[in-house]
Amino acid sequence: MSEELLDLPIVEELGAALVAGFRRREARRLRRPAVRAAALVAAATGAVAVLLSQLGGGAVSPAEAAAARVLRTAAQAAVAHPERLPKPGQFLFVRWRTVYLTPVVAGGGMIARGAERAPKAVVTTTFWDAWSATRVGRTNGRVLSVRFPTASARALWVRLGRPRLVELAAPAGIEPSESIAVGRGGLTVRKLLALPPNARVIDRRLFAGAVASNVLDYVRAIDLYPISARLRAAVYRALTLVPGIRYEGRARTLTGRVGVALGAPDGLVRADLIIDPRTGSVLGNRTVVIDSAATRLPAGTVVYEETVTERAITDTAAPPEASRLRR
Repeated sequence: MSEELLDLPIVEELGAALVAGFRRREARRLRRPAVRAAALVAAATGAVAVLLSQLGGGAVSPAEAAAARVLRTAAQAAVAHPERLPKPGQFLFVRWRTVYLTPVVAGGGMIARGAERAPKAVVTTTFWDAWSATRVGRTNGRVLSVRFPTASARALWVRLGRPRLVELAAPAGIEPSESIAVGRGGLTVRKLLALPPNARVIDRRLFAGAVASNVLDYVRAIDLYPISARLRAAVYRALTLVPGIRYEGRARTLTGRVGVALGAPDGLVRADLIIDPRTGSVLGNRTVVIDSAATRLPAGTVVYEETVTERAITDTAAPPEASRLRR
């Protein structure tokens, strides 16, 4: 990333969207590929005309119709390739990685009012959740790296006394009855898992009244929990009922996996959910600049990215390697 890019101002709205995924997680507590993906792209594009007639004619854009096609394909794949679910007393362990920009300012912190013009550092973190339906789980995270892509950013950091640029919440327990930020008022995980695998019921109970970008974030949050294959498929079908979700093309995650990005505008940026239509898996999410004039960043710049790096079933509320050591 060039010095010119990092030193450009980022407006307040961009800053808020940039760190939305990180802050939502903090608030809640304080997931031949290229060839096959290309084939799915072609199939989605070729089905646009049919989907336009099925989804309401001219009111649906080709990109929305293509997104609906991808989601239906992912729903079928989720049922065909069900994930193993934890038994009572076991934990679903999910680990993810994030990379984002943060301003070099005195006192540190995420992008906030007045910090838009500060030089930026690139922060890489990792987090994990271990959730059980019957036992207290655990969440934890740590900073992997803080990088200064330019000499001026590092020099400013030194002049400011080397302030801490990242503040993470302390490790915490996860109660089986905890509420998650999905839907208007949130819901408990037990209520989520008890939802019928019916797309219209899910749309009415979880998605009604929410803008498309928030709905995509709901789906990313849901992915942290052991939902059944049929419920996952119903969630994808429910997404086809939400106006404004568009097909954005192939996307490569932080770990190199190739999926399909489904996006929705969120002010000056776009919120993307990245899924693998071949398996029905959620691979991650990202925030992408769409208004280059207002943000003075090139359109298409990824300013926040999150990728699922591991999913496993464990017997203790700990990473799989620690769980094995304790047996």
